[in-house]
Amino acid sequence: MFQVQHPSSNGGASTLVDGFEAARILKEQHPEDFELLCNTQITCQRFDPGDNSHGNMRWYKSRLPIIQLNDQGEVCGVRMNERQISPLDAPENQVIPTYRALKRLFALLYDDALRLTFDLKASEGLLFDNQRLLHGRTGFTPEEPARAVLTSSVDLDDFHSTLRLLQRELDPDAMHMLLRQGMAG
Repeated sequence: MFQVQHPSSNGGASTLVDGFEAARILKEQHPEDFELLCNTQITCQRFDPGDNSHGNMRWYKSRLPIIQLNDQGEVCGVRMNERQISPLDAPENQVIPTYRALKRLFALLYDDALRLTFDLKASEGLLFDNQRLLHGRTGFTPEEPARAVLTSSVDLDDFHSTLRLLQRELDPDAMHMLLRQGMAG
């Protein structure tokens, strides 16, 4: 979730892309690239030296396929942040094909036909599933007062647990519903 406290007067618009749609198009146009991105572990990491609101250092690191499939073979998660991709650690014969697949996926993710761009005003927020929607922003010029955006994340397993417990009160049979688990399952 994002909530804008103070928007920039010069850029900084929010952007969203449906990762499932980009994956569908990639599979349709380049099935071999789709398969590579479903089966190749990509390492992503980011070190935060403590410039966040809590002042805590953080080191985020994951090694997962960019496109996650569920046990029925359907796309259930797409995660992409090109600024966090580490050098590719793959067998030599997979390096060039994997970079080609990433380049084709990037082309789809940056295609204006798939991207929604809009401004959020002060106090407006955006709530989304980041296993499906990829988010970003347009460039902006630093100014005073500075652009300020609060971010918050909800653990998917905790959210689903809460949903099931609430559903138990309303419809006991529905509490056993299967929920998409994104990258975790």
